[in-house]
Amino acid sequence: MAKVDQETLLGQASPTDSQTWVDDTLSPSSDEREGVIRFTAHHTTRPLTQSEQTPIPQLNYWRRQLKQAGMVGGGDPSRYHGLGFGNLSAKLKQNNSEALALGNDEFLITSSQTGHFNTLNVAHYTLVTACHPPQNSVVSFGESLPSSETLTHGMVYLLYPSISWVFHVHAPLVWRLRKDLKLLSTPTQVKYGTPEMADMLRSLDHSGHLHHERILAMDGHEDGLLCFGETASEVGKRLLSLQQRAQHIKKDKC
Repeated sequence: MAKVDQETLLGQASPTDSQTWVDDTLSPSSDEREGVIRFTAHHTTRPLTQSEQTPIPQLNYWRRQLKQAGMVGGGDPSRYHGLGFGNLSAKLKQNNSEALALGNDEFLITSSQTGHFNTLNVAHYTLVTACHPPQNSVVSFGESLPSSETLTHGMVYLLYPSISWVFHVHAPLVWRLRKDLKLLSTPTQVKYGTPEMADMLRSLDHSGHLHHERILAMDGHEDGLLCFGETASEVGKRLLSLQQRAQHIKKDKC
């Protein structure tokens, strides 16, 4: 069992070297800052296999587009104390409803605190093999720790077998104009990456609105948006289009 220091607990990506740390366990943090892991992560440090890397080219492409738009980033002291923000994921087994029904469908997600990197390599992605919202825990593999939003991504895949891509971004203008844009919203008291957020997604799903809209604003997570779809292009274009709409609304209000 590797020792987990406070820097790692707050989401510092593990260094890439030849060492393998097995069965690392991270406990949830009560820290309110951006990027802090709020679930228990049972993480095994090992390189990803070739087959586990399949979605990376598309994830990297859309991450670059969203980073250029300011929706993914890190290292800027004026935004969230310089911590990384924004994360993208993709299912490995597309539309595997049987695996999803068991709650253990695998997906690849950008690792914790990688937002400041211009380009990600294999070591900056984490494989999630099990996601358990009731137990507030995930099981993951890779050379870096999983994103703080992993539990939320996992809940989307659990609810919708046809969904293969989930993007969580930070878009201040869109978030401020979320009512003008008529976006679904989660309550202010519901924090990111928690079982409460997973429960809220389930509640929105029961209403039928979430599956139809496939995008929501997180009132309790400053500037946070969650968007998902069957293709990466669908999700990425939706977010960029939404930002353009917000810019037009702001211009009309001036």
